[in-house]
Amino acid sequence: IGHDLGKLLEELKSLLEEEFPELDTKLPSEFEDTIRVFSDFDPRGTAFRYSGDSFREAWVDIMQLKSRMEWMTESFQIIWARLQVRRRRQ
Repeated sequence: IGHDLGKLLEELKSLLEEEFPELDTKLPSEFEDTIRVFSDFDPRGTAFRYSGDSFREAWVDIMQLKSRMEWMTESFQIIWARLQVRRRRQ
């Protein structure tokens, strides 16, 4: 899978379906859209990790980006915590 965000998103969706089938879990469209925007902008997952990579310039609303990243971070933390609880019970 590497750093391909599109593939990682699909893995996350599969994980949620497998681990929480009783919840009929579906990611909010804003969550998926955010990951897909990053994936489309940086398909190899290197633009924000290495200097010298050439990528196109983009203008972003930094406060909106900050807010979205905080929301996604919190979501990932909740998913992780629930997975840990579920796995301890098994």
